[in-house]
Amino acid sequence: MTTTLEPAPAASVGYLGPAGTFTHRTVLADPALAALRHVPCADPDELMARLSDGSVTYGVLAWENSVAGLVGPTADLLAGLGTGKAVDPSERSQVRLHRDVVIPVRFQLVGRPGARPEALRTVRSHPHALDQCRAWLAEHAPRSSLVPAPSTTAALEFALGDPTGRTAAVTPKAGLAAPRLSVLADDIGETATAETRFVVLGRDEPARTGRERTVIACFQQRDRPGSLMTVLEPFARAGIDLLRIESRPTRDGLGRSYFLIEWRGHPDDPPPRAVLRELAERAVRVRVLGTFDEPNPSRPTPSRPRKAG
Repeated sequence: MTTTLEPAPAASVGYLGPAGTFTHRTVLADPALAALRHVPCADPDELMARLSDGSVTYGVLAWENSVAGLVGPTADLLAGLGTGKAVDPSERSQVRLHRDVVIPVRFQLVGRPGARPEALRTVRSHPHALDQCRAWLAEHAPRSSLVPAPSTTAALEFALGDPTGRTAAVTPKAGLAAPRLSVLADDIGETATAETRFVVLGRDEPARTGRERTVIACFQQRDRPGSLMTVLEPFARAGIDLLRIESRPTRDGLGRSYFLIEWRGHPDDPPPRAVLRELAERAVRVRVLGTFDEPNPSRPTPSRPRKAG
Protein backbone atom coordinates (compact mmCIF):
# COMPACT_ATOMS: atom_id res chain seq x y z
CA MET A 1 0.00 0.00 0.00
CA THR A 2 1.36 3.39 -0.91
CA THR A 3 1.50 6.24 1.57
CA THR A 4 2.78 9.73 0.83
CA LEU A 5 6.23 10.16 2.30
CA GLU A 6 8.23 13.30 2.91
CA PRO A 7 8.50 15.03 -0.49
CA ALA A 8 11.59 17.13 0.26
CA PRO A 9 14.49 16.55 -2.15
CA ALA A 10 16.74 15.63 0.79
CA ALA A 11 14.45 12.79 1.90
CA SER A 12 16.17 9.42 1.72
CA VAL A 13 15.55 5.75 2.41
CA GLY A 14 18.06 3.27 3.78
CA TYR A 15 18.05 -0.37 2.72
CA LEU A 16 20.22 -3.43 3.24
CA GLY A 17 22.80 -3.29 0.48
CA PRO A 18 24.39 -3.84 -1.83
CA ALA A 19 22.07 -3.11 -4.74
CA GLY A 20 19.94 -6.05 -5.83
CA THR A 21 18.90 -7.38 -2.41
CA PHE A 22 15.24 -8.07 -1.72
CA THR A 23 15.18 -4.95 0.45
CA HIS A 24 16.50 -2.85 -2.42
CA ARG A 25 14.00 -4.41 -4.82
CA THR A 26 11.23 -3.51 -2.37
CA VAL A 27 12.35 0.13 -2.39
CA LEU A 28 12.34 0.15 -6.20
CA ALA A 29 8.91 -1.50 -6.38
CA ASP A 30 7.21 1.10 -4.18
CA PRO A 31 6.63 4.44 -5.98
CA ALA A 32 6.88 6.57 -2.83
CA LEU A 33 10.16 4.94 -1.78
CA ALA A 34 11.60 4.79 -5.30
CA ALA A 35 11.32 8.59 -5.57
CA LEU A 36 13.63 9.14 -2.58
CA ARG A 37 17.43 9.11 -2.43
CA HIS A 38 18.60 5.52 -1.83
CA VAL A 39 21.25 4.77 0.81
CA PRO A 40 22.69 1.23 1.05
CA CYS A 41 23.54 0.02 4.56
CA ALA A 42 25.83 -2.85 5.52
CA ASP A 43 23.49 -4.34 8.13
CA PRO A 44 20.33 -3.57 10.14
CA ASP A 45 22.34 -1.91 12.92
CA GLU A 46 23.81 0.62 10.50
CA LEU A 47 20.36 1.30 9.09
CA MET A 48 18.93 1.88 12.58
CA ALA A 49 21.88 4.13 13.46
CA ARG A 50 21.29 6.24 10.36
CA LEU A 51 17.60 6.51 11.18
CA SER A 52 18.38 7.53 14.75
CA ASP A 53 20.88 10.24 13.83
CA GLY A 54 18.74 11.52 10.95
CA SER A 55 21.18 10.70 8.14
CA VAL A 56 18.33 8.82 6.43
CA THR A 57 14.65 9.75 6.62
CA TYR A 58 13.21 6.26 6.27
CA GLY A 59 14.46 2.70 6.36
CA VAL A 60 13.17 -0.62 5.03
CA LEU A 61 13.64 -4.01 6.70
CA ALA A 62 12.01 -7.42 6.28
CA TRP A 63 9.36 -8.10 8.92
CA GLU A 64 7.84 -11.49 8.14
CA ASN A 65 7.59 -14.12 5.45
CA SER A 66 4.66 -16.36 4.62
CA VAL A 67 6.95 -19.42 4.75
CA ALA A 68 9.66 -18.66 7.32
CA GLY A 69 7.59 -16.45 9.64
CA LEU A 70 8.74 -13.46 11.68
CA VAL A 71 12.14 -11.95 10.93
CA GLY A 72 13.18 -11.92 14.58
CA PRO A 73 16.21 -9.62 14.31
CA THR A 74 14.02 -6.79 12.96
CA ALA A 75 11.63 -7.11 15.90
CA ASP A 76 14.56 -7.27 18.32
CA LEU A 77 16.09 -4.08 16.94
CA LEU A 78 12.84 -2.16 17.33
CA ALA A 79 12.42 -3.62 20.82
CA GLY A 80 15.87 -2.31 21.77
CA LEU A 81 17.69 -5.65 21.69
CA GLY A 82 20.15 -5.06 18.85
CA THR A 83 23.86 -5.69 19.13
CA GLY A 84 24.36 -2.20 20.54
CA LYS A 85 27.45 -1.68 18.42
CA ALA A 86 26.02 1.32 16.62
CA VAL A 87 22.91 2.65 18.36
CA ASP A 88 22.13 3.97 21.82
CA PRO A 89 19.03 1.98 22.92
CA SER A 90 17.39 5.18 24.18
CA GLU A 91 17.54 6.53 20.62
CA ARG A 92 16.28 3.36 18.99
CA SER A 93 12.89 3.78 20.65
CA GLN A 94 12.34 6.86 18.49
CA VAL A 95 12.35 4.70 15.34
CA ARG A 96 8.96 3.16 14.68
CA LEU A 97 6.95 1.22 12.16
CA HIS A 98 5.24 3.39 9.56
CA ARG A 99 3.65 1.03 7.07
CA ASP A 100 4.29 -2.18 5.19
CA VAL A 101 5.10 -3.22 1.65
CA VAL A 102 4.24 -6.80 0.66
CA ILE A 103 6.01 -8.34 -2.32
CA PRO A 104 6.11 -11.83 -3.85
CA VAL A 105 9.45 -13.60 -3.49
CA ARG A 106 11.01 -15.93 -6.06
CA PHE A 107 14.42 -17.52 -5.86
CA GLN A 108 17.03 -18.83 -8.27
CA LEU A 109 20.25 -20.78 -7.81
CA VAL A 110 23.28 -19.01 -9.26
CA GLY A 111 26.79 -20.37 -9.77
CA ARG A 112 29.68 -20.80 -12.16
CA PRO A 113 28.67 -21.57 -15.77
CA GLY A 114 28.39 -25.32 -16.26
CA ALA A 115 28.11 -26.12 -12.55
CA ARG A 116 25.51 -28.71 -11.66
CA PRO A 117 23.48 -28.52 -8.43
CA GLU A 118 24.27 -32.12 -7.47
CA ALA A 119 28.02 -31.34 -7.55
CA LEU A 120 27.84 -28.30 -5.28
CA ARG A 121 29.48 -28.36 -1.86
CA THR A 122 28.25 -25.01 -0.49
CA VAL A 123 25.15 -22.88 -1.05
CA ARG A 124 25.08 -19.43 0.52
CA SER A 125 22.35 -16.85 1.02
CA HIS A 126 20.42 -14.87 3.60
CA PRO A 127 19.05 -17.27 6.28
CA HIS A 128 15.42 -16.64 5.32
CA ALA A 129 16.18 -17.33 1.67
CA LEU A 130 17.87 -20.61 2.59
CA ASP A 131 14.89 -21.60 4.75
CA GLN A 132 12.49 -21.06 1.86
CA CYS A 133 14.59 -23.15 -0.54
CA ARG A 134 15.67 -25.90 1.84
CA ALA A 135 13.43 -28.63 0.37
CA TRP A 136 14.56 -28.01 -3.22
CA LEU A 137 18.22 -27.89 -2.21
CA ALA A 138 17.91 -31.12 -0.21
CA GLU A 139 16.59 -32.88 -3.31
CA HIS A 140 18.75 -31.33 -6.04
CA ALA A 141 21.94 -30.32 -4.17
CA PRO A 142 22.07 -32.99 -1.46
CA ARG A 143 25.83 -32.78 -0.87
CA SER A 144 25.92 -29.04 -0.28
CA SER A 145 26.15 -27.28 3.08
CA LEU A 146 23.79 -24.34 3.53
CA VAL A 147 25.78 -21.40 4.89
CA PRO A 148 24.22 -18.03 5.83
CA ALA A 149 25.41 -14.83 4.16
CA PRO A 150 24.66 -11.21 5.15
CA SER A 151 22.35 -10.82 2.13
CA THR A 152 21.32 -12.57 -1.06
CA THR A 153 23.52 -10.21 -3.06
CA ALA A 154 26.52 -10.72 -0.78
CA ALA A 155 26.16 -14.46 -1.40
CA LEU A 156 27.12 -13.84 -5.03
CA GLU A 157 30.58 -12.73 -3.93
CA PHE A 158 31.16 -16.09 -2.26
CA ALA A 159 30.14 -17.90 -5.45
CA LEU A 160 32.45 -15.68 -7.51
CA GLY A 161 35.30 -16.22 -5.07
CA ASP A 162 35.30 -20.02 -5.25
CA PRO A 163 37.61 -21.06 -8.11
CA THR A 164 36.39 -24.67 -7.89
CA GLY A 165 32.87 -23.67 -8.92
CA ARG A 166 31.38 -25.70 -6.09
CA THR A 167 29.81 -22.73 -4.29
CA ALA A 168 26.47 -21.32 -5.42
CA ALA A 169 24.15 -18.58 -4.18
CA VAL A 170 20.39 -18.35 -3.71
CA THR A 171 19.32 -14.94 -5.01
CA PRO A 172 16.14 -13.10 -6.02
CA LYS A 173 14.82 -14.26 -9.34
CA ALA A 174 15.78 -11.58 -11.83
CA GLY A 175 17.70 -11.10 -15.05
CA LEU A 176 21.45 -11.58 -15.15
CA ALA A 177 22.66 -12.46 -11.68
CA ALA A 178 26.26 -11.22 -11.90
CA PRO A 179 29.19 -11.22 -14.30
CA ARG A 180 30.79 -14.66 -14.73
CA LEU A 181 27.83 -16.41 -13.06
CA SER A 182 24.87 -18.26 -14.54
CA VAL A 183 21.42 -19.26 -13.37
CA LEU A 184 21.62 -22.96 -12.51
CA ALA A 185 17.93 -23.37 -11.56
CA ASP A 186 14.80 -21.21 -11.54
CA ASP A 187 11.96 -21.01 -9.03
CA ILE A 188 13.56 -23.07 -6.29
CA GLY A 189 11.42 -21.71 -3.47
CA GLU A 190 9.28 -24.08 -1.44
CA THR A 191 6.03 -22.20 -2.15
CA ALA A 192 5.05 -20.55 -5.43
CA THR A 193 2.88 -17.99 -3.62
CA ALA A 194 5.45 -16.96 -0.99
CA GLU A 195 5.38 -13.31 0.06
CA THR A 196 7.47 -11.16 2.37
CA ARG A 197 6.20 -8.18 4.34
CA PHE A 198 8.75 -5.38 4.56
CA VAL A 199 8.23 -2.51 6.98
CA VAL A 200 9.01 1.14 6.39
CA LEU A 201 10.59 2.72 9.48
CA GLY A 202 10.85 6.38 10.41
CA ARG A 203 11.15 8.79 13.32
CA ASP A 204 8.07 10.92 12.71
CA GLU A 205 4.54 9.94 13.68
CA PRO A 206 2.60 8.65 10.66
CA ALA A 207 -0.83 10.08 9.96
CA ARG A 208 -3.73 7.99 11.21
CA THR A 209 -5.78 6.12 8.62
CA GLY A 210 -8.32 4.19 10.71
CA ARG A 211 -6.95 0.88 9.36
CA GLU A 212 -3.97 0.46 11.70
CA ARG A 213 -2.44 -2.61 13.23
CA THR A 214 -0.30 -1.92 16.30
CA VAL A 215 2.79 -3.86 17.39
CA ILE A 216 4.20 -3.71 20.93
CA ALA A 217 6.95 -5.47 22.87
CA CYS A 218 6.19 -6.42 26.49
CA PHE A 219 8.94 -7.00 29.06
CA GLN A 220 8.37 -8.25 32.59
CA GLN A 221 10.71 -7.60 35.48
CA ARG A 222 10.87 -11.29 36.32
CA ASP A 223 9.49 -14.56 35.02
CA ARG A 224 6.83 -16.23 37.09
CA PRO A 225 3.94 -18.67 36.57
CA GLY A 226 1.12 -17.02 34.67
CA SER A 227 3.32 -14.25 33.27
CA LEU A 228 1.78 -14.53 29.81
CA MET A 229 -1.71 -14.39 31.32
CA THR A 230 -0.69 -11.21 33.15
CA VAL A 231 -0.07 -9.61 29.76
CA LEU A 232 -3.00 -11.08 27.82
CA GLU A 233 -5.83 -10.85 30.35
CA PRO A 234 -6.31 -7.05 30.07
CA PHE A 235 -6.56 -7.34 26.27
CA ALA A 236 -9.21 -10.08 26.56
CA ARG A 237 -11.23 -8.09 29.08
CA ALA A 238 -11.14 -5.05 26.77
CA GLY A 239 -12.30 -7.15 23.80
CA ILE A 240 -9.20 -6.37 21.72
CA ASP A 241 -8.58 -8.79 18.85
CA LEU A 242 -4.95 -9.95 19.05
CA LEU A 243 -3.43 -10.91 15.70
CA ARG A 244 0.01 -12.06 16.87
CA ILE A 245 1.52 -13.34 20.11
CA GLU A 246 5.15 -14.46 19.95
CA SER A 247 7.95 -14.77 22.45
CA ARG A 248 11.50 -13.69 21.68
CA PRO A 249 14.60 -14.22 23.86
CA THR A 250 15.77 -11.17 25.80
CA ARG A 251 19.41 -12.34 25.48
CA ASP A 252 20.10 -11.93 29.19
CA GLY A 253 19.60 -15.53 30.31
CA LEU A 254 18.14 -18.87 29.29
CA GLY A 255 14.37 -18.97 29.38
CA ARG A 256 13.98 -15.18 29.59
CA SER A 257 11.70 -13.78 26.90
CA TYR A 258 9.71 -10.78 25.89
CA PHE A 259 6.33 -10.93 24.18
CA LEU A 260 5.63 -9.44 20.78
CA ILE A 261 1.93 -8.59 20.46
CA GLU A 262 0.00 -7.23 17.50
CA TRP A 263 -3.61 -6.12 17.43
CA ARG A 264 -6.08 -4.46 15.09
CA GLY A 265 -6.37 -0.80 16.09
CA HIS A 266 -4.30 2.22 17.16
CA PRO A 267 -2.53 2.52 20.55
CA ASP A 268 -4.21 5.89 21.18
CA ASP A 269 -7.72 4.43 20.88
CA PRO A 270 -9.38 4.43 24.33
CA PRO A 271 -9.49 0.63 24.96
CA PRO A 272 -5.81 -0.05 24.08
CA ARG A 273 -4.71 3.07 25.93
CA ALA A 274 -6.42 1.78 29.08
CA VAL A 275 -4.82 -1.65 28.60
CA LEU A 276 -1.34 -0.14 28.28
CA ARG A 277 -1.90 1.82 31.50
CA GLU A 278 -2.96 -1.37 33.29
CA LEU A 279 0.09 -3.25 32.02
CA ALA A 280 2.30 -0.51 33.46
CA GLU A 281 0.53 -0.92 36.80
CA ARG A 282 1.30 -4.66 36.59
CA ALA A 283 5.03 -3.88 36.22
CA VAL A 284 5.04 -4.79 32.53
CA ARG A 285 7.33 -2.53 30.50
CA VAL A 286 5.77 -1.84 27.11
CA ARG A 287 7.48 -0.46 24.04
CA VAL A 288 5.17 0.56 21.20
CA LEU A 289 7.00 -0.43 18.02
CA GLY A 290 4.56 1.40 15.77
CA THR A 291 1.65 0.79 13.45
CA PHE A 292 1.03 -0.18 9.87
CA ASP A 293 -2.18 -0.43 7.90
CA GLU A 294 -4.16 -3.59 7.42
CA PRO A 295 -2.24 -5.68 4.88
CA ASN A 296 -3.03 -5.44 1.21
CA PRO A 297 -1.22 -8.54 -0.11
CA SER A 298 0.16 -8.49 -3.60
CA ARG A 299 -1.10 -10.97 -6.14
CA PRO A 300 1.92 -13.07 -7.05
CA THR A 301 2.03 -14.54 -10.50
CA PRO A 302 2.34 -18.33 -10.68
CA SER A 303 5.92 -19.49 -10.96
CA ARG A 304 7.19 -21.24 -14.02
CA PRO A 305 8.06 -24.95 -13.83
CA ARG A 306 11.34 -25.52 -12.08
CA LYS A 307 14.35 -26.54 -14.06
CA ALA A 308 17.77 -27.66 -12.96
CA GLY A 309 21.01 -28.17 -14.75
